Amino acid sequence: MRTPFPSPIPPPSPTLLRGVLVALVLSLVGGATFAGLSHLVDPATALRLVVALLGGSYVCWLVSRSGARIGRVTSVVGWSAGAVALMFSPVALPLYLLVHVALIWLIRSLYFHTSVLPALFDLALSGLGIAAAVWAAEQSNSVFLAAWCFFLVQSFFVVIPRTLNHRTTQPTDAGDEINPPFQRAQRTAEAALCRISTNS
Repeated sequence: MRTPFPSPIPPPSPTLLRGVLVALVLSLVGGATFAGLSHLVDPATALRLVVALLGGSYVCWLVSRSGARIGRVTSVVGWSAGAVALMFSPVALPLYLLVHVALIWLIRSLYFHTSVLPALFDLALSGLGIAAAVWAAEQSNSVFLAAWCFFLVQSFFVVIPRTLNHRTTQPTDAGDEINPPFQRAQRTAEAALCRISTNS
């Protein structure tokens, strides 16, 4: 009799605390990398390289914590191809940053949201992160603080529900008069299943 292989342990899902820790690590790496590259290349090129490095690291973290077993390699390869194309394209730096943020939002929406409304909330969160990063950069002229503000805001994506389907509350006799008949039938079936599972 063959012993079945144990199922793989799922990776720990993202939490607010893990997101804050990731934001801190990425900010420190980004600040140190920019300081080192600034002595080798011009600041604009150094900033582009840092954005690509931080964006790629964050995407890899998201994909690794998503729990999905398929599409992870495709997502990372697709992001890498887009990042390389951006690096050698003549787009201005603001558009370069926006496209990288859009790629992060797309990956996060594909892996962590199951409907359009949460993805739109996530898009708003990405915009808020951009605004916080721009404000920090203008106030301090620091890559570390700009990255910290952006990724700190992004850590709050975990509070967005995966789906925002509308659910009606448990009806009373008066509520049955305003609820559609199929909802009453669905509740009756669910109650019957609960009784069966309880008695079995």
